[in-house]
Amino acid sequence: MKEYRLTSTQMVHAPGIVRWAIHGYQTGDEKDKLAMVKVLASWKSVPTGLIFDLLEGKTTFTVEDDTVIIQAAEEFDEPTKQE
Repeated sequence: MKEYRLTSTQMVHAPGIVRWAIHGYQTGDEKDKLAMVKVLASWKSVPTGLIFDLLEGKTTFTVEDDTVIIQAAEEFDEPTKQE
């Protein structure tokens, strides 16, 4: 199982952003959903497929201090793309 760590910075609190993105994705319209995907894609090491799994509730995360830890049950081929 591969582990992904989303670290916080002085400007961004990763656990809060992830919770906000999950809520926005699950309650928003299509435009909101796309925005939430783009927000989480700012962590360039996280594959797009895992972002969707997280937002759709197919995978969970834990929080260690100010870091979000996601355990990926499957392998994803591609990292996220920044445009």
